[in-house]
Amino acid sequence: MPLPPAARHRRSRAILAVGALLLAGCPSLLTTGPARTVPQGETQATIALGAYRTVLVTESTGGVERYGEWMPLVDGGIRHGLSDGADLGFRLGLGGISLGPHFQLVRSASIERGVDVLLEPTLGVTGVLPSANGGLVSGGYLSLAVALGVNLGQGNQLVLTPRLAAVSDRFLGRYLLPGGSAALVIRVAGTDYRPWLVIPECGTAPVVGGSVSSFDGPVVQCALGLAGPY
Repeated sequence: MPLPPAARHRRSRAILAVGALLLAGCPSLLTTGPARTVPQGETQATIALGAYRTVLVTESTGGVERYGEWMPLVDGGIRHGLSDGADLGFRLGLGGISLGPHFQLVRSASIERGVDVLLEPTLGVTGVLPSANGGLVSGGYLSLAVALGVNLGQGNQLVLTPRLAAVSDRFLGRYLLPGGSAALVIRVAGTDYRPWLVIPECGTAPVVGGSVSSFDGPVVQCALGLAGPY
């Protein structure tokens, strides 16, 4: 049975909004790793697969309409140890590209107990897919995160990470994502210096600002990550 014109119009607007959001991308809210820097000279690769949810907002003659949508989340990266207390990370995913160091503020004497604290400033670009005018980049963002890792023994960690991201994007406008994530880092193989880790993680943040006809929060991101020596 064909949809009435009003319903077709609403569906078309929703499809366009989803397309714009996928083109623009959304910065990752996930840490995808322990709250410890990679040892000096070592390289760690990560990949995370999951989904994220946001609320798309469109304006019509009947007023403002809102659609909750789930979209794919794909993210991969590399971290290289620069010193005993710092590493440099590069990430690429549907949310864009980012580069940033990690600084160890607190390191426990043993991975069997205690806490680790990691500072993560990040500079990134949003949208790595071609846009309507042929460009590959739709905007940029800055984020600052502090990862708190509670050591559970045997290389496992509970990681809680408050994060603030400031985004300027030509599709979605200027907005803030003040939120955070929670992850369980599980060592499944390897050594203390070269571990293999499985990382289930979820993050969330409200959307503060942005274009009137774009998207709204809260943004929710959930993924299963894998990290290991490269």
